[in-house]
Amino acid sequence: MGDIQIHTSWVCVDDGVELYSKTYTPTHPKALIFFVHGFVEHIDRYTHIFPQFAGAGYKVFAFDQRGFGRSTHEKIGNPKPGLTNWKLALGDIQNLIFKFSEQNVGLPLFLMGHSMGGGLTLGALTRNPHLKLPELKGAIAMSPLIRLTKPPPNFLISLVNKCKGIVGSFTISPMINPEDRTHDKVVQNAIEEDALAAKTATLGGVCDMLRYGSLLISQDYKFYPSNVPLLISHGDSDNLNSFEASKLFIDSVMARSKQLKIYPNARHELFMEAGDLKYEVVRDVITWLDGVLGVPEASKL
Repeated sequence: MGDIQIHTSWVCVDDGVELYSKTYTPTHPKALIFFVHGFVEHIDRYTHIFPQFAGAGYKVFAFDQRGFGRSTHEKIGNPKPGLTNWKLALGDIQNLIFKFSEQNVGLPLFLMGHSMGGGLTLGALTRNPHLKLPELKGAIAMSPLIRLTKPPPNFLISLVNKCKGIVGSFTISPMINPEDRTHDKVVQNAIEEDALAAKTATLGGVCDMLRYGSLLISQDYKFYPSNVPLLISHGDSDNLNSFEASKLFIDSVMARSKQLKIYPNARHELFMEAGDLKYEVVRDVITWLDGVLGVPEASKL
């Protein structure tokens, strides 16, 4: 796998909030991956995954989003657990991805996100007017939050959205069964015991995720840039985020290069699945990345 340098830092975004981040740097990076994690989780859950990408030559930057992980638990004055919204999350991505790109001039850049982060990845590329981003070589959405497998009634989402100024900051505790996230019993137990993965959200933040996720397939897919290759990876037994919504998005989007990678019987968290499947998923993503870069097979040996 070669030498990998792991650097931890607190990075400041435009409104002064400091976010916890980690960078995994191989000796000779060939490209960059900017990673956006999912709902009620944090980047230290991926310490077995990011080195795999770095070992394949991809420099990875990941951060705990505002309201999640160390960014909310270890910085006095930072937003409380779950206190975020779509606009703030996209603003943080925009701010940090420019910094990452500017620090690594000349290297191709990929945007990757899981679940809520996958929805934000697709959202960042489909804003109208477009969100200003560095030039992207491609995008990867892992089990993206486009629509829930069992969504609440539309009228309820609309009601909360209309009253967001009053009830948006109200705290709720979403009930997410660890068994719906992965088949791996060890990971299921770790989720329950993880102090950094507070099972806390705000009504406004959850409403934004559901509202803007649904807009991805009702209208925003039309604004996806045709020149940015897209990979969506999804398990067909995902009880949290709709596998069918991922199929609909990939079928609708006009990207010249697009692929839906399906994992039979896999649950929501592909990078946390049982056995060797998690590493099979990593290898598949690396194969796709290498293909976009035009890396010849011989150079992978």
